[in-house]
Amino acid sequence: MAPVKHIFLLIAGIFCMALAQAQNNKKIGSLLNSLPAAKTDTAKARIYNELAIEYDDIDSLKAYAYQRRALAIFKKHNNIDGIAENYQAWGIILNNLNKKDSSLIVYQMAVGLAEKAGDLDLQGSLYVNIGLVYSNLRDLPKASEYYNKAYLVSEKTGNKRLMGNATRKLGNIYLHEEDFLKALANFKKAYSLYAESGDSASMGECLGSIGFASRYANMPDSAIVYFNKAIELFTRVNYKTFIPIAYTEIGRTYFEQEHYTQAVENFKKALALYKGIQYEDHVDALNIFTGQALTELHQYDEAQRYLEAGKALAQKTNDLEMQREAEDGLYNYYLKTKNYVKALEALKQFNNLKDTIIKKEQLQTTTELNAKYESEKKERQIQQQQLEITTRTYQVTKRNYWIAGISAITMLSGLLLYQLYRRNRLKQHARLQAEILHQQEMAAKAIVEAEENERKRISRDLHDGVGQMMSAARMNLSAIENNIYFATEEHKLNFEKVILLIDESCNEVRTVSHNMMPNALLKAGLSSAVREFVDKIDASIIKVTLHAEGLNERIDTNTETVLYRVIQECVNNVIKHAKASTLDIALIKDTDGISATIEDNGQGFDIIKAKDFEGIGLKNIQSRINYLKGTVEWDSAKGRGTLVAMHVPIG
Repeated sequence: MAPVKHIFLLIAGIFCMALAQAQNNKKIGSLLNSLPAAKTDTAKARIYNELAIEYDDIDSLKAYAYQRRALAIFKKHNNIDGIAENYQAWGIILNNLNKKDSSLIVYQMAVGLAEKAGDLDLQGSLYVNIGLVYSNLRDLPKASEYYNKAYLVSEKTGNKRLMGNATRKLGNIYLHEEDFLKALANFKKAYSLYAESGDSASMGECLGSIGFASRYANMPDSAIVYFNKAIELFTRVNYKTFIPIAYTEIGRTYFEQEHYTQAVENFKKALALYKGIQYEDHVDALNIFTGQALTELHQYDEAQRYLEAGKALAQKTNDLEMQREAEDGLYNYYLKTKNYVKALEALKQFNNLKDTIIKKEQLQTTTELNAKYESEKKERQIQQQQLEITTRTYQVTKRNYWIAGISAITMLSGLLLYQLYRRNRLKQHARLQAEILHQQEMAAKAIVEAEENERKRISRDLHDGVGQMMSAARMNLSAIENNIYFATEEHKLNFEKVILLIDESCNEVRTVSHNMMPNALLKAGLSSAVREFVDKIDASIIKVTLHAEGLNERIDTNTETVLYRVIQECVNNVIKHAKASTLDIALIKDTDGISATIEDNGQGFDIIKAKDFEGIGLKNIQSRINYLKGTVEWDSAKGRGTLVAMHVPIG
């Protein structure tokens, strides 16, 4: 029998994902409904934070937009704890986008802020998240280190649920390392902690984990007991998705003990329950398992139906492991029914799939090793930077002590005179700084307004002047065409080419004029103008999707124009430089302002290098957003695309 793909959702965190997916949309609706009732900016920002996490698995653009909105509010009120929570949401988004290095950096920033705010529970939660990233990178020692940190921090506050999370994650690591007794000990400890905190969902997950570890520790009777306890708990709290999963694992346990009748009974219970909740995941595996057990019971006709059904579902979802399992089951079936030709065919398919899976695993291993190397390299860089910062801080502090001592002696001899002088100097400096800022704003405003006025003038001149003259020339040429005698057919063709060139020139003038000042922007507003702009982009070059929300009413014309220009420049940069195949644009307006995100899947760039900043016009984008008193941030690196996130206040 070939190795089986266990369908007990994840070795590290059995059952969790299904619960999150089942309740995602319901929680999003509840959060959106609670927004109008939020009485303070901070309360609204915390709802945005939760929306970012809930949208993470559904729509990464919306998730990022809500995260940036929350961040803008927290920064506005200098809410350190809120910023730390927001960075945690940001880290979750980056991790699920497979940007592991970036997520680790953001999580570490959040840890520093949580320490500054004295929020131990948040520190513990962040340590668990960091451990998950390292676990995904297959750096299990590092993951264990952070799970232990999470446990120690949460122990100080008595947060049983957080202690349970850290303990269960450690159990998953022991399970992965095949130290089943230690895994069992951690899962049982986590169950007790969850029971103290009254967390029924997590208690059920632990029961499943205990059953899973017991089976692998060669304690099948114990495994069945715990799986049945999980079924009782999930039935009581009405978590329907998990019940068939537990029945499946009971069936697998019986199958491994060669109790095929009981295995078939439990597999069929799971299939019936999946049908009742219209849930298709793992149905391919269940059909195959049922067919294998029926083969061992010599119920061949029914066995073949289940095996073929499972194979078809696995092919539909391109699940190579389940296809291999189906071929293994069919090989055994054909051998027992003495159909040796079919058995040989199934064996060949099995070996082909086995080779394909091995190659895929080798490629994944190589990718994971590279990711681990880059992660360690990044961590060493961070440690070096922290050391340099500490050294510089010490030097600056030492120097400041000397300066303070000398200044104190000086101040004792003429304190009143110094204070009067200093107060006058500060006032002058403040007035000067205010005037400089005012002049800079005026200059930036004048530049942008002058540029837009010039665009309007050129657009008007092209359309009303050059365009009209060329149209008149076209009409005159058409009018005299019938009155001209052409000596040869070639002369006539040359005349028609001239008319065609004038037609093309007229179209080009109209296109340039429209790009400089699109009618949709003047008539219908920002959303329509951006949609009209992206609709003209050739889908064979790049596929563009646009999501707009809350832009039914017009906003300040100047803001619309500047934002349109910025989005236009970002899109042009992607087309020229990114070598991307997809581009996602999101425009969301609410009471706090307008958030815009532009994300591509292209080759990315190093935003730290000054020459790259100059080369693709990022400073131009920055200056335009500064003019609107907004913020703009870039997230990019070589080989992993680019995300531009902007927020502009309105009102």
